[in-house]
Amino acid sequence: MMRQQQLLLFGLATVLTVALFFEIFDTPSISTFELLREVAHHDTVTKTDNKDIAKEVKNEEIFGDDGNDNHDDGCVDCFNFTEALPAKPVKTRPVKVYDKAICNYFDFAITGFAKCGTTSLRSWFYAHNDTRMPIVEEIFNHVNPLNGATHIQNIIAKSGSGKFRGYENPHDIQWAGSVNLFRYSCPNTKLIVSLRHPVTWFESFYNYGVIYNDYWRIGAGTPNEQINPLPSTKPIYVTSGNGAFHRFLAVLGKTPRGDDEVELLNPASFTDIDKELLNIDRVNNTIFLLEVSQMSDTNETHAATFKQDIEKFIGFDEPLPAIPHANS
Repeated sequence: MMRQQQLLLFGLATVLTVALFFEIFDTPSISTFELLREVAHHDTVTKTDNKDIAKEVKNEEIFGDDGNDNHDDGCVDCFNFTEALPAKPVKTRPVKVYDKAICNYFDFAITGFAKCGTTSLRSWFYAHNDTRMPIVEEIFNHVNPLNGATHIQNIIAKSGSGKFRGYENPHDIQWAGSVNLFRYSCPNTKLIVSLRHPVTWFESFYNYGVIYNDYWRIGAGTPNEQINPLPSTKPIYVTSGNGAFHRFLAVLGKTPRGDDEVELLNPASFTDIDKELLNIDRVNNTIFLLEVSQMSDTNETHAATFKQDIEKFIGFDEPLPAIPHANS
């Protein structure tokens, strides 16, 4: 019973911290967050002088001039799929900076946290006629986004350019590699960030590990043994500490992140991953923040508003289909 109480108290404290985190800095309290700013949709794609193109990528045009897409006509050799530009030192840490042509494959990124509805969001977006994205999760995009760009390029080669390109990885905002991509290479990529109550998140993530025999995620075993106020070293592990979503929301840079705010984040609990993330300058990407229950809201007015908000955020001309529900 004591452990259950600890779990409940920790979850409530985390929720209150997240709420305080946004309210302190006067972020509007609305059902669907749209933290928007004026940004250009795309940079003009031009061929680079780098001729060292990956051998497995064919140097042929993949965009037709159909006059009905948001992308500049270009070709697969617009940038090098295998090499990053020279590392850019930022606060003594090397950061890979990619040719901005890669961003033509990342109009949007569905991310946030595991067991927060990102798989359903991916299926929902994939079903839209104007999107081009992998049907599976881009697990290693934080390691090498060029792989994700190549996957999307291959889809375009088969299905046409489409108007909006993107991918889903529930952990991307939890890895410095992806946040650096958004910060230094693709500031126009629109981020769709999904989260949920940390107690129901823990329950769902733990049960998922048991049902699918992913015991490597759980470690010791019983739920009570996974109640720990400190996060694990990797976000893919099931501990209650990994439900402290505010640590990663802070990295998105939508608040000043001064000394007082950092103190609220409990720096004593920071892992090396947290410290690396918090050293990154604020990202300038626009963000759509949602809570997973919005995708199953039985209130027709709320559901319709949510759907319209996300369509407007991406820029869809045609409406999205009904929201599918997937368990992954």
